[in-house]
Amino acid sequence: MRISRAVGSAALLWALIVGITAGAGKSDVADAAQRGDRAAVEKLILQKADVNAPQVDGATALHWAVYRDDPRMADALIRAGAQVKAVNREGVTPLSMAALYGNAAMIDRLIKAGADAKQRGPNGETMVMFAARNGNPQALTVLLEAGADVNARETIRGTTALMWAVEQKHPEAVKVLLAAGADPSAKSGGAGLPRNYMANRVNQRAVLLAQDRRKRAAAAGITYDEQLALDQKSGREVGGQRGLGTPLGPDGQPVAQPGRQGGAGTAPAQPQQPAAGAAPAPETAAPPAAAAPADQAAGQRGGGRGRGRGRQGAEQATTTDRTAPQPEGDNDTDDDTEVVVAGLVGSGGGGLTPLIFAAREGDLESAELLLAAGAPVNQVTEYGWTPLLTAVNNRNYRVAAFLLEKGADPNLANKGGWTPLYLATDNRNIEGGDYPVPKGDMDHLEIIRLLLGKGANPNAKVKDNTLTRTIFTMQWFFEDGATPFIRAAQSSDTVLMQLLLEHGADPKAATANGDNALTASAGIGWVEGVTYERSAKENYEAIRMLLDLGIDASYGNNEGRSALMGAAMKGRNDVVQLLVDRGAKLDARDKGNRDTDKVSSAAAGHTWQAIDYAEGLVRVGVQSAVVRTDTAALIRKLMAARGMPAPPAERTILSVCVVALCQGIQQ
Repeated sequence: MRISRAVGSAALLWALIVGITAGAGKSDVADAAQRGDRAAVEKLILQKADVNAPQVDGATALHWAVYRDDPRMADALIRAGAQVKAVNREGVTPLSMAALYGNAAMIDRLIKAGADAKQRGPNGETMVMFAARNGNPQALTVLLEAGADVNARETIRGTTALMWAVEQKHPEAVKVLLAAGADPSAKSGGAGLPRNYMANRVNQRAVLLAQDRRKRAAAAGITYDEQLALDQKSGREVGGQRGLGTPLGPDGQPVAQPGRQGGAGTAPAQPQQPAAGAAPAPETAAPPAAAAPADQAAGQRGGGRGRGRGRQGAEQATTTDRTAPQPEGDNDTDDDTEVVVAGLVGSGGGGLTPLIFAAREGDLESAELLLAAGAPVNQVTEYGWTPLLTAVNNRNYRVAAFLLEKGADPNLANKGGWTPLYLATDNRNIEGGDYPVPKGDMDHLEIIRLLLGKGANPNAKVKDNTLTRTIFTMQWFFEDGATPFIRAAQSSDTVLMQLLLEHGADPKAATANGDNALTASAGIGWVEGVTYERSAKENYEAIRMLLDLGIDASYGNNEGRSALMGAAMKGRNDVVQLLVDRGAKLDARDKGNRDTDKVSSAAAGHTWQAIDYAEGLVRVGVQSAVVRTDTAALIRKLMAARGMPAPPAERTILSVCVVALCQGIQQ
């Protein structure tokens, strides 16, 4: 009984739905126009059919006449009373379609029939913006002569029609807009910044606490885990349960977090454009409003450029951009509350100018027009991107060379400290990643020479890491304080290293984390399969060059990591031998790693030697360690020749506590 009633009710409901749908969709004229059947449209008009009856998505016959670029059909519909201001369910009018298609004749016809040239799209887009995106100068002229505002802004990104024209590389449209009074120095609205992901620093405080805990456990005759439980129960500092959540400074010590006790550390606080004039598919009544130019990143196009880093600010366009301050701890808690808009977080970005767009897109002709119209050559975005920095970041070197000729300052850095020289160095040695990078329109070395010739400072230091280009591999080379020379050394670019030295580069400069050109070139920060190196042979030459320049072979960074450890991790036997011959210490220890600063790890408190790096015991970044059998054998041989004790062979990360550390002796 209940089943039959349910079936009957469902049948009645379906009948009602079908009836309502049929009634709502009675749009014979629009259907004929969609098919492009002008004769049927004219016949229906003679039969007094409703020319304004919309299809289910709100499209009318006039929408379809514009879509099909059929002026005779449009004229017939207008004479029959078609509403020129009709909107579909997306807020699209026949005029906005004609503007997007750059159809000057149709625009003129609609305006004369009563369409408003000043009308706005759903997000404040103007008809001039749509026409600028298409690039037809005649379409723009018709709209502007009808009184459209050339400097109006849309409401999402605050862009102007001039920015739309430049972003789509339409110099003829740019010329018309500038002649009509478009502001060449206008700036888009604010936006967020790309978020970069970096591996955690070693929590050296946690390592020291674990070492002390092991000593106390040995003295008390109990296990490490039992001592840890006692420390936790008594409220004694243990260094963090997870060893991840505490933000760390360059010295590896926790940074104070006011008002927070433990937990995850707080992180400091361009979509692709559719093809111009893209028409909707025949099944679709009309296109949605065209997207405003992406203003999140002028710096670069593409998906996250840079070595395990992120580029941000000026920012990225379609595939890659560079970065603002990166979180250094595990920020799961903050991720839950972060608002991400178009791939951007927070604020501090945006503020792009027409010249920034020209630099980003490599539109030399538009750049020339904009500068001639008074655009400031060094005007910056909110994040501090200049047109020159933006052009270099996107490998649009011809535009960069032109800007240099026009007085662009090669030493203006953005808020991340990135300069044109640093980014050009990075471009020349870009790492492997998940996203493609554009090919430069000049040789990298050529633009670098031009920058140096214009006085670019080879010792300027960056502040933030450049944008991550890989999805699953975080960078562990902290670029804060890096110079172009250090960056060139990381990839063993000896040609560029020599050029920079000739222009006054300091070969002994160090980052905030204490890395210098030697540690970077040897392998500290190396990500297997990602970090770019010109060749193993050139790596050896780079190391020899740096040692000849007087850099101490045994030098270690703030985490105690030396060039020898990096070479051991990479498995470079010739470099290992060279470093040892020049005085590198085989028995030197680092200050721990991602496994030994975790309080519950079997290796908590352990520190590592070069032999451990070669034997795959030391995990860095987020990648797995790689065993270098031949290198390990070489290091053991070198240690034996010098009478140094070597740790047991064939150890694993879980067996390191077989050695003296678990007996309360600091390692």
